Amino acid sequence: MALQESRSAGREPGRSIGTLWIVTRGESTARCVLVKMSDGLELRVLLDESRLRTQECDSHRAAFELAQCWRERMMARGWVAMRKGVDA
Repeated sequence: MALQESRSAGREPGRSIGTLWIVTRGESTARCVLVKMSDGLELRVLLDESRLRTQECDSHRAAFELAQCWRERMMARGWVAMRKGVDA
């Protein structure tokens, strides 16, 4: 899985492909979104709409694997996955 640190600061904002997951803890909500940048893909975790973490990925597969890893890590720290069909 080839990953690069994100260099998105100062670049075009990109186009959201979609939300991969949403987790909550207390009053906070974090969501993982996949973004198409002009030169590839970027995975972002947004915490209450502020960027918590970003990572460039060289393929959709790498992005999905990393998203799953981040989700599992957050859930191990007490975050709870939102059920499908429930709005944030």
